[in-house]
Amino acid sequence: MASSSPSNSPPLAATLPQQYALPREADAKRTTTTDATSEGGTLPMPQQYGNDPPVYEHLQHIFDADTRGPVTEHTRVTTIYEYNDRRLDNRLLRNLSGLSWPIIRAQWHIRIGGRWIAFPPTLNGRHGYEIFVRFNRLLFAPAFIVEIPLYDSDARLLGRLRLEFPFNTRDSKRLTDFTCTLATAKTGPSSIQFEVSGASLEGFTTVASFERHLTSDQLAIIDIAKFHGTAGKPVTMMFALQTQELSILDHDALFEIISRLPGGRGQLLPSIGRDEWIGFLPDDVNAVAGGTLLTTLHRLPTFGLENVCGFTFTSIEHFDFEQRTAERIANEEGNSAVHVWSQARHLGALYDLDGHAILAIKFGEPVTSDRAGRARRQFKLPDDLEIDCKLQGLEETEITACHERDLMGIQHHTKHNAYFKITSEWTQELEKSLQAPDDPSPTYMTFSCLIPHQNRFWISSVHATCDALARTSRWHSLMLGQSFDDVEMVDVMAGIKGVPIEQKTNAKKWLISSKPWNPEQSRAIESMHAAPAGMSLVTGPKGVGKSTLLVAIATYFVMLNGRALISATENNHAQELASTLFDVLATVRKPDGTPVKAYTKQSLARYTRLSETTAAQAAFKKVGHQDGRVGGLDDYKFAMLNEKFRQSSAWKYSLCNAVHQEADKGELHHMAQLHDSKGRPYGEPVEIWHEFRRLRRDDEHGDIDWTDRDAKMEFRHVYNACEGYLIAHADILIITNPNARCKEIERYWYELIDDYGVEIKALAVLINQAGSAREIEAWNVITARLPRRPDLVMMFGDIQQLGPVNTSADQKPLCNPLVGRLSISLLARLIMLDFPSVNLTEQRFMHSELVHFPSQMFYGGVLTTAAGSDRSLDEVEPGLKTVLQQVLSRAIVDKAERAQFVTQNVPDSRLRLCYINAGEGPVQTNERKSAVVLGHLEIFFAHILPALQVHFQDRTHQEILIIVAYGYARTRYIECMHGLREGQGYAETFYPRIMSIDGSKGHTASMVFFDGSMQYRNRLGFLNDAGRANVAMTRATQIFWIIGGSLKLQYRGSASNTHSAFPRLKEVLQATGKVIDFAPPEMPTTVRRLTSGGHHASSNGAMEPIPDLQLAVRAMGVAPESISTQDISRSDPFEHLSDEHEPESNDAALFFAAVQRLRVPREILAHTIPAPSEPAYSEEFQVAAEDDREESEGNYTSGPTDEERFFRIAGRLRGSRDVPSATSRPNILPEVHENVVEIDVRNTGSDEEAAKFLALASRLRKYKV
Repeated sequence: MASSSPSNSPPLAATLPQQYALPREADAKRTTTTDATSEGGTLPMPQQYGNDPPVYEHLQHIFDADTRGPVTEHTRVTTIYEYNDRRLDNRLLRNLSGLSWPIIRAQWHIRIGGRWIAFPPTLNGRHGYEIFVRFNRLLFAPAFIVEIPLYDSDARLLGRLRLEFPFNTRDSKRLTDFTCTLATAKTGPSSIQFEVSGASLEGFTTVASFERHLTSDQLAIIDIAKFHGTAGKPVTMMFALQTQELSILDHDALFEIISRLPGGRGQLLPSIGRDEWIGFLPDDVNAVAGGTLLTTLHRLPTFGLENVCGFTFTSIEHFDFEQRTAERIANEEGNSAVHVWSQARHLGALYDLDGHAILAIKFGEPVTSDRAGRARRQFKLPDDLEIDCKLQGLEETEITACHERDLMGIQHHTKHNAYFKITSEWTQELEKSLQAPDDPSPTYMTFSCLIPHQNRFWISSVHATCDALARTSRWHSLMLGQSFDDVEMVDVMAGIKGVPIEQKTNAKKWLISSKPWNPEQSRAIESMHAAPAGMSLVTGPKGVGKSTLLVAIATYFVMLNGRALISATENNHAQELASTLFDVLATVRKPDGTPVKAYTKQSLARYTRLSETTAAQAAFKKVGHQDGRVGGLDDYKFAMLNEKFRQSSAWKYSLCNAVHQEADKGELHHMAQLHDSKGRPYGEPVEIWHEFRRLRRDDEHGDIDWTDRDAKMEFRHVYNACEGYLIAHADILIITNPNARCKEIERYWYELIDDYGVEIKALAVLINQAGSAREIEAWNVITARLPRRPDLVMMFGDIQQLGPVNTSADQKPLCNPLVGRLSISLLARLIMLDFPSVNLTEQRFMHSELVHFPSQMFYGGVLTTAAGSDRSLDEVEPGLKTVLQQVLSRAIVDKAERAQFVTQNVPDSRLRLCYINAGEGPVQTNERKSAVVLGHLEIFFAHILPALQVHFQDRTHQEILIIVAYGYARTRYIECMHGLREGQGYAETFYPRIMSIDGSKGHTASMVFFDGSMQYRNRLGFLNDAGRANVAMTRATQIFWIIGGSLKLQYRGSASNTHSAFPRLKEVLQATGKVIDFAPPEMPTTVRRLTSGGHHASSNGAMEPIPDLQLAVRAMGVAPESISTQDISRSDPFEHLSDEHEPESNDAALFFAAVQRLRVPREILAHTIPAPSEPAYSEEFQVAAEDDREESEGNYTSGPTDEERFFRIAGRLRGSRDVPSATSRPNILPEVHENVVEIDVRNTGSDEEAAKFLALASRLRKYKV
């Protein structure tokens, strides 16, 4: 080593051994990990690839993710090694692939003023910090790590700093002259020395948040660390390692690592001296794997080992590598899974469902591999999957079809695994093969061809985004997250040139006065004057005014002769933003006095369900990008073929609607060449608006043959030109994040913008729901090809709720070594790095009763409710409180509590937030291990929904939302809801929405039910995730009810799970009397009835509709049109029903409710509906009995009994004039089997008789009708 002179050498140098001390038998030692397991029995000893078995031998356990067989030239995705072979040196492999263990306490010797000074000065004193050293990613980007934890006076961790010194060149930094003296175990300290010109930093951006707690010693070490990390010139580093504190196993592990580094006795790691993040493999591995192992994807991580994803990146190459690789593998996983599904031996049946051609598929067995047995059997298809296929027997018919996730019209009769709506042209051959949905013996065909469409558009966007980021130095500090010290603070408004001062002043006045902004919102507005790199972050939960602030800032930029691009994570978010924006724009004009032009650019057809479309729209339902475009002419035609669809908000704010309206006005004129699908101009210039009107007129007259490719292409290109004209002149565009690089925007907002003579002075990029967007999605918007570079980028979101949707497989075997990167949003990463942000806390969305717990649990108790936002239930929804009170009172187990709900005015607070305790019930799971508790469904459909459905009627869909945790529970709820709808025959608006937690982001309702299939507090699975629980608890504006089990510990001694949100909420509600114990149903009879082939099944399995409200009105002799909604009472439909006459089924409940709620003259009721044996209605609605009755020993003696009158009327309805007795009913009604009577009351010719019959049937509760 260096000379022992005190001025040149560290003081401990003379006492440290000058060579490696070899631990006994260290070269032969093999370590194992405690979690090492071997799946599927004994693994064969892997072949030793190359000349470095410890590094390469695990490659034998990397295989094709699709076939579970060896990697071949056809492999799409490979698995990663999961350290599950005990015969391999798993500990060494872990130490080489990530942060090494052990972590060694050390002193850092730094030369200051010609002398070596040790930090910390002593190892036994308390200096407020410590020094530790370790290694990182030695197989990918090898580096030496120095960690500095900082503590407060109570020894609690304040923060952790990290310097990473690379062995290879990284941004002009590189560690050289590395030497190590490693003492034998327990004999004394060791040392490491090297020369370096800088380091990658981590943890320094957060120091300001706890700087006030730091001592002078701590501030000194922070300054020293930052100096050496950014020195820029060679500096000698020396560390004294306290290796004597290590165990023998840890000491051996350290030796194994050191021996593979420069100067070590072992074989040098193959990663030393190479570019970082570049895959490399020995030649014999490539030969064995056909040259494709680990090289099938763009820059696949070396060796297929999992990587930990953090909040900082060491270099631009590191950022580029992780983002590209994580996204590419996730995309390939999806494409690969669908490809495997398409190769299985499926059976298909064709149906005609209300004029729609449906392809129903029963999944077959998947293909097998030569060595690995069967591939995965449980297929989960993407919601928007599109396929091309041919069926055997129909080989001449090419079928294109789109996946329909919740199509239940056929499943009620014959179970299938998936349904597709056919969007290709019907042929005679196809039409002849269509079967009725209730066909008991459908014909199945095998597939001769099945090709799924694959998503390539997004991956091309990822590559374009990474390329753009590498070129744009403005964003590099934010990308890396190492330090924000050098980020320029930008006054965005001052930087906008070419806009008069007076115009800037007037625009700012409008912005400030446009809304009564609270102080936090005002701070967000002012952040535009001091935005690091022109970036501003605004956070807060739903209802704090983020969207209102966003659209106001977008409008503000238009007033500066600028433009705004607004981006959302999902389609429904885009539509909500459009609605908010258009409300603002209704009273706003640009400086020249013209209206602000704003449009949404999104696919209208992609997420539209079959029930919302007509059969004629099928041919224009396109779910993918067409030549890189979103929607286009197909979307326009899709909307024009459905008048009801054109009433939706999706159409109202769309670019398609704008083209249609401008064509109607006839005010726009533009001469231009048309462009083909590749963007190439062709032909002579045409007047595009005139041509569009001509083609539209021809189409309306049926003169365009849509099977003629040339005619269709001409129409498409003309439409694209008109749409492009509007885009070029648009002041504000609203898009979804993945579509920021769609061809329409790139071509008309970037490439051809000069052709339209548009001058743009400023540009704002505003990203909503940024906390739910993957990082690269946000960068995709920021770096898109726009008319100018963004002057301001603002991101709005809530990082306390669910983060981005991670589509990469999370079950073994894992394929994506960077799966964690897909769960981190740019907004969350920057905030975790203490990037400046404004947090909005005053909410106007939820009632304060619902806000309190989420505020305490997820937001640190800072949320407040704006004054005047709270209103009583009676003010918000008259009559609903009574309904809720009665619903609860009828199912409460405790009699005293039940009496309280019946007789007293229960406070709103007890009704707004309830936990319905259904006790412990059986949990059912499907083949994917997804769960459902049918007892919870029974409670909802039998005890809760009937009354709410009667109260809300056609507002039920809007006002009630059911959120479930598991896919299987969602399926069962939808099946029950469909069975109920099939029986009742009402429109979709009469039924609640049903969503998963993840799918409910951005959706709200007045009343929300949550069913997490929860039974025990220690078995909550992913419901322990705070972000997921937060979403579930914050979707309701007025009422939130949870249906769950006791949440006790399943077994004595189980982990108590005290930090999970749902058990804690139940404890809070228990203490305030808001846990309602329901009697658990013994068997789910209602659920079985609703899913057994219809709402009501007769003895022969036929479907029977029940009377709707209009039938009830007609039965009473009142013209339906004479009764308006003002005539309908909001009183509880069950308020006056005794226990003996409580309706047992939904149809009876609705019928009785209709009778009570419709204000029908009493004299009409007296002639139509007989009185029950005991008072069942209020005095106001009490009707005269058809026959006077007296009770004698439990029998009626003066007049026929209800049962006799039931069969008498039944006989008349069936055309018999005889008066049957109860004993003669088999002769009169031979269709009575197991107490089921089949009579179609709609075809009797007597509404009055039908009403009497139904009333008696419901009251008797003995016979099913």
